[in-house]
Parts: sequence; C-alpha cells; structure tokens
Amino acid sequence: MNLGWGVTYTEPRTNLEFNSAIGVTFGAKNPATDYKNGDDFIWDWAVGQKFENGLKVGVGGYVYQQLTGDSGSGARLGPFKGSVIGIGPHVVYNTVLMHRAVLFNLRHYQELDAENRFEGNLTTFSTTVKF
Repeated sequence: MNLGWGVTYTEPRTNLEFNSAIGVTFGAKNPATDYKNGDDFIWDWAVGQKFENGLKVGVGGYVYQQLTGDSGSGARLGPFKGSVIGIGPHVVYNTVLMHRAVLFNLRHYQELDAENRFEGNLTTFSTTVKF
C-alpha cells in the first residue's frame, strides 16, 4: 500500500516552480517466499524555471529511507534496511499532441550516500497523457 502527498508552487513573477512530494510504502508478505519488504519513505523534490514555450529546466532530487527491515524466513540477509540520496538535472516539456495535453519528463540523478543499496547514476524518462 502506498500513501503520498505532493505540492507544487509557481512563483508568478519569476515563473520559478517548486515541487515536493512525500510517500510511504507499506510492504506486504509474499507467502510463497515468506519474505516481507520493509516499509519505506521517499521524498522527491524539484526546482525549475518555466518558459512560455512549455519547457521547464531545473534540478531535482530524492531521499529514500527504508523505515523497517525486511523480514520472514526468506530474508536470509537479515533486515537489510537501505537508504540513498539522489540529485541532478531535470527537463520537462508540456505540449499538446492530437488535442491532448502531453508532458515529457527527463531526469538524471547522481546517487550518493547509499547504504545497503547500489549507488550510481539513475536516469528516468516518463510521458503523461491527459485523457
């Protein structure tokens, strides 16, 4: 189960946009493996300059923290609580295609301070279409 909340504020004079979202995921036990992922928390944020042509350029990041350890007899490595921080550039483009609002979102993060997780670079691309 996931719970989340987000907020966006655009400063009207400068068109600088601030985004922040928090979420908590509650793990469920897998009866086939007797393994339950620990519950985790994530905070995503971004700050970007919006332009009239639909482009937004800025910086974003996230903080991931596992709140409870993994459990069950399938958790052979123990509780294995993980955490990581990511930061990097992001580009967003809003447009209209075939009479529908479309948003393209490209982010690249350098991960830092990882514990019990891989650390490296993470690049994501997403498209959102309003129906």
